[in-house]
Amino acid sequence: MSISIQLNDDRKRFAPGDTISGEIRWSGLTPDTKTVITLDLAFHTEGKGTEQREVHHRFEWPIVSTDETHEFSFDGPTWPWSFSGKLILLVWSLDAWEGKKHAVALPLTVAPNGEEISLYRYVIDEKKNKGLAEILNHKLT
Repeated sequence: MSISIQLNDDRKRFAPGDTISGEIRWSGLTPDTKTVITLDLAFHTEGKGTEQREVHHRFEWPIVSTDETHEFSFDGPTWPWSFSGKLILLVWSLDAWEGKKHAVALPLTVAPNGEEISLYRYVIDEKKNKGLAEILNHKLT
C-alpha cells in the first residue's frame, strides 16, 4: 500500500497566494467508503515552546477502489511565511492521511520569491542597521 503526492512541475517553492496543484495517488488500499484519504495544506512550527499546526485547505476522498488518482488545486496561503531561526521554524506541507494514520508529508516553502526567510540572517543584518521590522515593513504596518 502506498500514497504519494505529486505537484505540477515538481514545484515546492511558492510565493504567497500562488496556486498549488497536483495529484494524489494511492495503490494497494482496501476499498472502504467509511475511510477517507485526507490531503491537508497546513503549517506547523518546530522548536522551543508550544508547537502549533494549522490547516489552510483540506480535501477528502473516500477509498472506493484499490488504486486511485485525484487532482487538487487551491490558492496558496498568503501568511504566515516559511521561516527558520535559532529557536523556532515554520514549515508548510501537504500531508496525506489514511483515516487517522499519517501517510506522507511533502514540505513546501511559502514566502516572497519562494525563499524561506532566515531569521538568523536578519539578526546578523540588524547589526548593520537592517532590522527585521524594516525588511518586512509592508507586513508589519
